[in-house]
Amino acid sequence: MLVENAYPAIEGDGSGGPADTTPPSVPTGLTAGATTTTSASVSWTASTDDRGVTGYTVLVDGTAVGTTATTSFTVTGLDAGTSYAVTVRARDAAGNVSAASAPLTVTTDEDGGPGGDDQAPSAPTGLRVSGVTTSTVALAWNASTDDTGVTGYRVFRDGTQVAQVTATTFTDTGLAAGTAHVYAVRAFDAAGNVSATSGTVTGTTAPGGGTPGACTVAYSASSWNTGFTGSLRITNGSATALQNWTLTFAFANGQTITQGWSAQYAQSGSTVTVTPAAWNTTLGAGASVEVGFNGSHTGTNTEPTSFTLNGATCTVA
Repeated sequence: MLVENAYPAIEGDGSGGPADTTPPSVPTGLTAGATTTTSASVSWTASTDDRGVTGYTVLVDGTAVGTTATTSFTVTGLDAGTSYAVTVRARDAAGNVSAASAPLTVTTDEDGGPGGDDQAPSAPTGLRVSGVTTSTVALAWNASTDDTGVTGYRVFRDGTQVAQVTATTFTDTGLAAGTAHVYAVRAFDAAGNVSATSGTVTGTTAPGGGTPGACTVAYSASSWNTGFTGSLRITNGSATALQNWTLTFAFANGQTITQGWSAQYAQSGSTVTVTPAAWNTTLGAGASVEVGFNGSHTGTNTEPTSFTLNGATCTVA
């Protein structure tokens, strides 16, 4: 589950200036594009912001389904012959998020799609890692075939779709140094038919940017009823700055993060992964960053007891 940035937790924007608390304008002009039995394309007019819009979150029937840095998006995984309400929210580098746009109703094609095409493309073959850096993994694969033509490919990292491309190459960016990820690819055609999944390949970013020789995490929480606010102070105790740092920890009582600030939060089961916001990707030697989130619990809210920063176990303050 991806949780969008909401409110910065520390003063300033990292440059010594005042904190940015102004959200972008609401996206307008939502327009429906091409549809298939399982997908619908939408576009909109760009939002404005006093310091610049960094991206958009697309919601279907009120649930976030993806993010994009452009003003268009193709929603996938839909049911045939079904209407959906699509809205869009803009965000800026400080994590401020606009209100949702006016909803746009899109309706997918009936079963069979244009021309009655129900034949899926062949599964991509030859998936391979073509290059790595400390923060990227480049992939390539052999083209799929289809009776009416392949439209594009969906790229999955660790089981989650991270991109949709038309070429047979993709470079995954913004990764932590020295980390391994499992990739797979599926092809799709204009009717929305999707191939079987390719074989998988593991891409490991190059070491660099530092793995901390020491790190400390201070965690605190304030609970009420079935909700709570959590705060994390992460300190890099090494002599090397960390680029695109990643903090992981696990909840013990089924707690769920619902909203976060000053970082990006992803949760799979009890495990939470915290990665930087756009303005705090570098955690300097001896430096600290404070991030926070809101969450829900079922009556018991035990604090996490173990944290790792870029794979190294941290001291709990």
